[in-house]
Amino acid sequence: REGLISLCRNALMEQAKARVLNTQLQHKIAEYLARKKQTDDRPDPGRNVTDQEKRYIQCMAVLDTLHQELRDTKAKCDLQERELEELRTLKVSEVQQAMKDFAAYKKETALTAVHSRTGKKLTQQEVDQYLELESRKESDVIRARLENIKLQNKIHRQETILKQKDQLAEGLHMIDFEQLKINNVDLNEKIEERNEEITKLKKKNMATVQVLTHLKEKLQFLQTENSEKRANLREVEAAVAHKRDLLNRTKQTRDMLRMDNLHLRQRGGLVVHTALLRDFEEQKDESESLKARVEFLRDRHLELTVACDGMRRKIEEAKTVQMTHSHIN
Repeated sequence: REGLISLCRNALMEQAKARVLNTQLQHKIAEYLARKKQTDDRPDPGRNVTDQEKRYIQCMAVLDTLHQELRDTKAKCDLQERELEELRTLKVSEVQQAMKDFAAYKKETALTAVHSRTGKKLTQQEVDQYLELESRKESDVIRARLENIKLQNKIHRQETILKQKDQLAEGLHMIDFEQLKINNVDLNEKIEERNEEITKLKKKNMATVQVLTHLKEKLQFLQTENSEKRANLREVEAAVAHKRDLLNRTKQTRDMLRMDNLHLRQRGGLVVHTALLRDFEEQKDESESLKARVEFLRDRHLELTVACDGMRRKIEEAKTVQMTHSHIN
């Protein structure tokens, strides 16, 4: 178990060294790029395209070399990690088996032991309780040891990083200064942009406040007007209700008068119907006129009948006289 813990500690140290190496390589790349930028920014009339291509090829070769070293280091670390993982798994299985065997041995021994005070043998339940308590204590100890190992490795990593930073501090101060200058320029530009945006937002805010004030005044005016219109509406509704009641009473009165008129017409006969009365008078006058004409025609007919009888007698007399004259002859 101690050997496994030592292997884990060594693996963590190797991992910390790999991280430190990665950090160093990144700082070297940053330093190289900063120097390259400073060199490119300097005016060099004599430099031609061929020199730039050579420098570019050299830079790419250095970058490829650094990438290859990083890949080799990573592959080595991965291989060590796999080997240590396999070894850890084997050791863990061995330790677990040993702990199981030791626990079985302790249980067997405890069952045959005699209590020092009572002189009785321990029961199965007491032995299980003791073993469970011991297992919990052992787990607490294991966790405390692992936590101690993690803290020691963390302290070691922090110390290594601090030492590395102290070594690289001198070379990185200039790079950090230039980078800070660039960042400062960028930040100043951003500050100017933000100030312009703030000015625009202030103007927009003032316009919005003015519009909001105008809307509030308009809202107050509309609320006042709405209150007045509501009051007028209530008055109009009251007047309409009064008129409606009056209309209902008028309709009731009209219906009553209509019924009374209908009853009076039914009882009045032709008196209440002027057109029928006029037509009746005209019919009566025409009937009297026709009766008078019938009387006149009857009298005329009688006169004509009398006249016809007289003429008929005269004709007969004439015929008699003529026949008499003819017999005489």
